[in-house]
Amino acid sequence: RPTTSASSTSSATSTSVVALANGLEVIAEVPEVDVSQIKLGQKVEISADAFPDQVFEGRVRLIAPEAVVEQNVTSFQVRVTVVTGKDKLRSGMNADAIFLGKQLENALVVPTVAIITNAGQTGVLVPDSKNKPRFQAVTIGITIGNQTQILEGLEPGELVFTDIPNDSQWAKPKQ
Repeated sequence: RPTTSASSTSSATSTSVVALANGLEVIAEVPEVDVSQIKLGQKVEISADAFPDQVFEGRVRLIAPEAVVEQNVTSFQVRVTVVTGKDKLRSGMNADAIFLGKQLENALVVPTVAIITNAGQTGVLVPDSKNKPRFQAVTIGITIGNQTQILEGLEPGELVFTDIPNDSQWAKPKQ
C-alpha cells in the first residue's frame, strides 16, 4: 500500500445520534481507549446517513465524567454542538462523528500495522526489485488512530507492506 501525505489525522470516530438537547447536538459514544484524545472545543466532522455527501462541522461541548457500559464495552458520552447544518440535521438522525486530532501539515503517514521492529530498529517493509519485502529503517513521529507519522526513511508515494506474504522471511510462523 502506498504511503500518503495527509494534512491531518483523526483521533477518534464514533457512531452517534443527533439529539435535541440545549439546541441541536450530536451525542456520541466514544470508546474508553479514545476518550483521552478528546478535548473541549475540539473540531468534529459530522456526517449523517440522511445526507451522505455532506460533512457538517461541530465542536465538543461536554465529555461525560462517568462511563457507560453496554455489552461489556466501556464508553463515554460526548456532546457535540452542531455549528453547520442546523437547518438540515434533525433530532433522532443517525450520524457519525469524527473527532479531528492534531493537525499535521503535509505529514507523511503509513498505516500503523506497517511499522515493525528488527534487531532493535524501527522500520517498515518496502518492496525490493523483485517485489519481495525488504526492511527499511524509519524514524517515526506521532501515532493517531491507525496512522503513524514517518519523519525520516521514506519518500511520499513509496510503497510499504501492510500484510506480509506467507513465503517471506518476515512472516511469523503460524501457531
